[in-house]
Amino acid sequence: MDKFLYWVALCVLPTVFCGKYVPKWKKQACELPSSHSEYSHYICSDDGEVKCLPGWNGDLCDVPKCRSGCDPMQG
Repeated sequence: MDKFLYWVALCVLPTVFCGKYVPKWKKQACELPSSHSEYSHYICSDDGEVKCLPGWNGDLCDVPKCRSGCDPMQG
């Protein structure tokens, strides 16, 4: 019986409770339609995750990807 409980504690519980952590503010970007405007550089996937459009990075896709050799802050 002890081996079974040990197995559950090591293998089953971490997958049940840990899951994928997504910050609340990032979830809200896809939950609130008013926060997504025509100038947003992301789309929301079916599971509510932010997916950046091509050419954009960052948590809310507001950082342009920089071509090779340029500085992301200075261009």
